[in-house]
Amino acid sequence: MKNSVGCIIQARSDSKRLPGKILYKINNITILEILINRLKKLRIKKLIVATTKKKIDDKIEKISLKNKISIFRGDEKNVLKRYYYCAKKNKIKTIIRITSDCPLIDIKYVRKLLGFFLKNKYDYVSNINNFLPDGMSCEIFNYKSLEKSFFEAKKKFDKEHVTPYIWKNPQIFKIFNLKIKKKPKIRARLTLDYIEDFNLIEIIVKKFYKKNKYFSLSRIENFLYKNKKYLNLNRKYLNLQKKLYHNKRSLYLNKKAN
Repeated sequence: MKNSVGCIIQARSDSKRLPGKILYKINNITILEILINRLKKLRIKKLIVATTKKKIDDKIEKISLKNKISIFRGDEKNVLKRYYYCAKKNKIKTIIRITSDCPLIDIKYVRKLLGFFLKNKYDYVSNINNFLPDGMSCEIFNYKSLEKSFFEAKKKFDKEHVTPYIWKNPQIFKIFNLKIKKKPKIRARLTLDYIEDFNLIEIIVKKFYKKNKYFSLSRIENFLYKNKKYLNLNRKYLNLQKKLYHNKRSLYLNKKAN
């Protein structure tokens, strides 16, 4: 079973809100490398960066190969297509979806979600929209559901965001959102979309990465709880993901699958 599990990191340089954000460096290490190094702790054979065929993303390929990570290059805007062909080529039956703008993701929660997925018979599971801050969540789904989505999804939104066709159709797919029973000490935004996000991430990485590249969400929360001034750096974007994306998902994830 483990050989059929793969983690696909969605990455591109041409971000609209903060161009080249995953190539930004902290202590001479790119955001993408920080994420790759943390995800290596999953200890799965198939850890793959899926980027576009655009020349601007040659740098992503170079970084991936330098870090001994497989690279797949596909469609720029139809990310669902990119994921499908990446999973198909690499014979991945259980797909862990991680986006490259989440360099601080805590592997503990990825492992917990993967364990839950492998022990149960769901098509799709996530840990989004609960007590985990933005930048800490992930999605896991099977190849069969990804393939069905690829052939049946028609809307631009569904193709751009990979999984909407799955979680918008609980009558077709068996879906589940795993609740993390942990009340956070602080409300923080730990994803990367704006320069203010980078400023906060930079402070956190400089604080912990050199001593332990696998530092946990708990360590981050304790640090920010004692240094609440840093939370103001990107506070104006705190509910952005919820407004743009999570509220829409929760309408479906709260429904019972047939």
